[in-house]
Amino acid sequence: MHNAGMPNVTIRHVPDDVHAALVARAEEAGQSLQAYLQGLLASAAARPPVRQFAAELVQAARQRELAGSGIGPDADAVALIRQGRDLAGRG
Repeated sequence: MHNAGMPNVTIRHVPDDVHAALVARAEEAGQSLQAYLQGLLASAAARPPVRQFAAELVQAARQRELAGSGIGPDADAVALIRQGRDLAGRG
């Protein structure tokens, strides 16, 4: 569906193998390439920037440490990331 009020984005010089992979994924999803790419872009735009996500992880670790969970800034980084993702519903 075209909406005159929506901006357009053009991406030039997409390698043939990348284009073919995207077309195949769109077909697997039962979508046009445009609809598939719109979904990818919307999903990427909805995620917080890495810096913000890292700050949220640090804050969550501090809150757990204050709550006595035993998980603080010196804890295993992988465990912190998993717990942060779980808290944020991004796991």
